[in-house]
Amino acid sequence: MGLRETNATRTRATIIEAAMALFLRRGYEATTMEDVAEAAEVGLSTLYRYFPSKDLLGTAYLTEPERLAELLLARPADEPTEEALGRALVELVTSSGEEPVYTGRVRDLIQQNPRLHGRLLDWLLQTHVQLTAALAHRRGAPADDIVASVLSWTAVLVLERASDRLRTRHDTSVPDAVREVIAELEQTGALAPRLPRP
Repeated sequence: MGLRETNATRTRATIIEAAMALFLRRGYEATTMEDVAEAAEVGLSTLYRYFPSKDLLGTAYLTEPERLAELLLARPADEPTEEALGRALVELVTSSGEEPVYTGRVRDLIQQNPRLHGRLLDWLLQTHVQLTAALAHRRGAPADDIVASVLSWTAVLVLERASDRLRTRHDTSVPDAVREVIAELEQTGALAPRLPRP
Protein backbone atom coordinates (compact mmCIF):
# COMPACT_ATOMS: atom_id res chain seq x y z
CA MET A 1 0.00 0.00 0.00
CA GLY A 2 1.41 3.39 -1.04
CA LEU A 3 1.59 6.52 1.07
CA ARG A 4 -1.56 8.00 -0.46
CA GLU A 5 -3.57 4.85 0.24
CA THR A 6 -2.18 4.65 3.78
CA ASN A 7 -3.14 8.25 4.49
CA ALA A 8 -6.62 7.72 3.01
CA THR A 9 -7.15 4.64 5.16
CA ARG A 10 -6.00 6.52 8.25
CA THR A 11 -8.24 9.51 7.48
CA ARG A 12 -11.25 7.26 6.91
CA ALA A 13 -10.64 5.46 10.21
CA THR A 14 -10.28 8.77 12.06
CA ILE A 15 -13.57 10.03 10.63
CA ILE A 16 -15.41 6.81 11.54
CA GLU A 17 -14.04 6.83 15.08
CA ALA A 18 -15.00 10.48 15.62
CA ALA A 19 -18.47 9.97 14.15
CA MET A 20 -19.24 6.87 16.20
CA ALA A 21 -18.08 8.55 19.40
CA LEU A 22 -20.41 11.48 18.70
CA PHE A 23 -23.34 9.28 17.66
CA LEU A 24 -23.04 7.23 20.82
CA ARG A 25 -22.60 10.25 23.09
CA ARG A 26 -25.05 12.76 21.57
CA GLY A 27 -27.30 10.54 19.50
CA TYR A 28 -27.41 10.03 15.76
CA GLU A 29 -30.02 12.68 14.96
CA ALA A 30 -28.38 15.33 17.15
CA THR A 31 -25.00 14.94 15.45
CA THR A 32 -24.35 16.96 12.30
CA MET A 33 -21.79 16.36 9.59
CA GLU A 34 -20.17 19.63 10.69
CA ASP A 35 -19.80 18.17 14.21
CA VAL A 36 -18.09 15.09 12.77
CA ALA A 37 -15.71 17.12 10.61
CA GLU A 38 -14.73 19.23 13.60
CA ALA A 39 -14.19 16.21 15.86
CA ALA A 40 -12.16 14.39 13.20
CA GLU A 41 -10.18 17.57 12.44
CA VAL A 42 -10.88 17.40 8.72
CA GLY A 43 -12.53 19.84 6.35
CA LEU A 44 -16.20 19.42 5.55
CA SER A 45 -15.39 18.78 1.88
CA THR A 46 -12.97 16.04 2.92
CA LEU A 47 -15.63 14.44 5.09
CA TYR A 48 -18.16 14.43 2.25
CA ARG A 49 -15.56 12.99 -0.13
CA TYR A 50 -15.22 9.96 2.15
CA PHE A 51 -18.85 9.80 3.27
CA PRO A 52 -21.41 11.56 1.05
CA SER A 53 -24.14 11.10 3.66
CA LYS A 54 -24.52 10.71 7.40
CA ASP A 55 -26.27 7.36 6.88
CA LEU A 56 -23.10 6.00 5.28
CA LEU A 57 -21.18 7.09 8.37
CA GLY A 58 -23.68 5.39 10.66
CA THR A 59 -23.03 2.02 9.02
CA ALA A 60 -19.36 2.59 8.19
CA TYR A 61 -18.26 -0.32 10.36
CA LEU A 62 -19.80 -2.72 7.84
CA THR A 63 -17.45 -4.20 5.26
CA GLU A 64 -18.31 -4.22 1.58
CA PRO A 65 -21.16 -6.70 0.93
CA GLU A 66 -18.94 -8.84 -1.30
CA ARG A 67 -16.23 -9.25 1.36
CA LEU A 68 -17.56 -12.50 2.82
CA ALA A 69 -17.85 -14.01 -0.67
CA GLU A 70 -14.26 -12.97 -1.41
CA LEU A 71 -13.02 -14.58 1.79
CA LEU A 72 -14.87 -17.78 0.95
CA LEU A 73 -13.44 -17.96 -2.57
CA ALA A 74 -9.94 -17.43 -1.17
CA ARG A 75 -10.20 -20.59 0.96
CA PRO A 76 -8.41 -23.76 -0.27
CA ALA A 77 -10.41 -25.61 -2.92
CA ASP A 78 -10.05 -28.95 -1.11
CA GLU A 79 -11.54 -27.62 2.14
CA PRO A 80 -15.14 -28.77 2.75
CA THR A 81 -17.51 -25.97 1.75
CA GLU A 82 -19.17 -25.67 5.16
CA GLU A 83 -15.81 -25.45 6.94
CA ALA A 84 -14.57 -22.89 4.39
CA LEU A 85 -17.68 -20.82 5.08
CA GLY A 86 -17.23 -21.10 8.85
CA ARG A 87 -13.63 -19.96 8.59
CA ALA A 88 -14.61 -17.12 6.24
CA LEU A 89 -17.21 -15.91 8.76
CA VAL A 90 -14.66 -15.88 11.58
CA GLU A 91 -12.11 -14.12 9.36
CA LEU A 92 -14.68 -11.49 8.37
CA VAL A 93 -15.37 -10.45 11.96
CA THR A 94 -11.78 -10.90 13.13
CA SER A 95 -10.60 -8.29 10.65
CA SER A 96 -13.04 -5.72 12.03
CA GLY A 97 -11.15 -5.54 15.33
CA GLU A 98 -14.07 -3.98 17.22
CA GLU A 99 -14.60 -4.41 20.93
CA PRO A 100 -17.80 -6.29 21.88
CA VAL A 101 -19.23 -3.42 23.95
CA TYR A 102 -18.67 -0.99 21.09
CA THR A 103 -20.20 -3.39 18.58
CA GLY A 104 -23.28 -3.89 20.74
CA ARG A 105 -23.78 -0.14 21.24
CA VAL A 106 -23.46 0.51 17.50
CA ARG A 107 -26.02 -2.22 16.84
CA ASP A 108 -28.39 -0.54 19.33
CA LEU A 109 -27.86 2.77 17.54
CA ILE A 110 -28.76 1.19 14.20
CA GLN A 111 -31.83 -0.55 15.61
CA GLN A 112 -33.12 2.79 16.94
CA ASN A 113 -32.83 4.60 13.59
CA PRO A 114 -35.03 3.44 10.69
CA ARG A 115 -32.67 4.74 7.97
CA LEU A 116 -29.64 3.04 9.49
CA HIS A 117 -31.62 -0.13 10.09
CA GLY A 118 -32.69 -0.08 6.45
CA ARG A 119 -29.07 0.22 5.35
CA LEU A 120 -28.15 -2.75 7.56
CA LEU A 121 -30.92 -4.87 6.05
CA ASP A 122 -29.80 -3.89 2.55
CA TRP A 123 -26.22 -4.87 3.46
CA LEU A 124 -27.40 -8.26 4.71
CA LEU A 125 -29.37 -8.84 1.51
CA GLN A 126 -26.47 -7.84 -0.73
CA THR A 127 -24.12 -10.03 1.31
CA HIS A 128 -26.54 -12.94 0.79
CA VAL A 129 -26.68 -12.37 -2.98
CA GLN A 130 -22.90 -12.18 -3.33
CA LEU A 131 -22.30 -15.14 -1.04
CA THR A 132 -24.88 -17.33 -2.79
CA ALA A 133 -23.10 -16.80 -6.10
CA ALA A 134 -19.73 -17.60 -4.52
CA LEU A 135 -21.07 -20.76 -2.86
CA ALA A 136 -22.70 -21.94 -6.10
CA HIS A 137 -19.42 -21.36 -7.94
CA ARG A 138 -17.44 -23.24 -5.30
CA ARG A 139 -19.88 -26.15 -5.46
CA GLY A 140 -19.80 -26.19 -9.26
CA ALA A 141 -23.56 -25.67 -9.19
CA PRO A 142 -25.88 -23.35 -11.13
CA ALA A 143 -26.30 -19.79 -9.85
CA ASP A 144 -29.76 -20.59 -8.43
CA ASP A 145 -28.48 -23.60 -6.44
CA ILE A 146 -30.82 -24.08 -3.45
CA VAL A 147 -28.07 -25.47 -1.21
CA ALA A 148 -25.93 -22.40 -1.87
CA SER A 149 -28.86 -20.13 -1.05
CA VAL A 150 -29.65 -21.97 2.20
CA LEU A 151 -26.02 -21.91 3.28
CA SER A 152 -25.80 -18.22 2.44
CA TRP A 153 -28.88 -17.30 4.49
CA THR A 154 -27.55 -19.42 7.34
CA ALA A 155 -24.28 -17.45 7.25
CA VAL A 156 -26.27 -14.20 7.43
CA LEU A 157 -28.18 -15.67 10.38
CA VAL A 158 -24.88 -16.44 12.12
CA LEU A 159 -23.83 -12.79 11.79
CA GLU A 160 -27.22 -11.57 13.02
CA ARG A 161 -27.32 -13.90 16.03
CA ALA A 162 -23.73 -13.12 17.00
CA SER A 163 -24.47 -9.40 16.78
CA ASP A 164 -27.58 -9.78 18.95
CA ARG A 165 -25.57 -11.73 21.50
CA LEU A 166 -23.02 -8.92 21.75
CA ARG A 167 -25.75 -6.42 22.63
CA THR A 168 -26.23 -8.06 26.03
CA ARG A 169 -22.99 -9.98 26.63
CA HIS A 170 -19.78 -8.08 27.09
CA ASP A 171 -17.67 -11.06 28.16
CA THR A 172 -16.92 -12.40 24.69
CA SER A 173 -15.18 -11.26 21.53
CA VAL A 174 -16.89 -10.81 18.17
CA PRO A 175 -15.15 -13.87 16.62
CA ASP A 176 -16.01 -15.98 19.68
CA ALA A 177 -19.67 -14.98 19.42
CA VAL A 178 -19.64 -16.16 15.79
CA ARG A 179 -17.96 -19.42 16.82
CA GLU A 180 -20.60 -19.98 19.52
CA VAL A 181 -23.47 -19.54 17.08
CA ILE A 182 -21.82 -21.88 14.56
CA ALA A 183 -21.33 -24.49 17.30
CA GLU A 184 -25.00 -24.23 18.31
CA LEU A 185 -26.09 -24.70 14.71
CA GLU A 186 -23.81 -27.70 14.35
CA GLN A 187 -25.41 -29.34 17.40
CA THR A 188 -28.83 -29.07 15.74
CA GLY A 189 -27.60 -31.00 12.72
CA ALA A 190 -28.83 -28.21 10.45
CA LEU A 191 -27.14 -27.43 7.15
CA ALA A 192 -24.81 -24.73 8.38
CA PRO A 193 -21.27 -23.37 8.28
CA ARG A 194 -18.84 -25.64 10.11
CA LEU A 195 -15.48 -25.25 11.76
CA PRO A 196 -13.07 -28.18 12.03
CA ARG A 197 -12.80 -29.85 15.41
CA PRO A 198 -9.53 -29.06 17.23
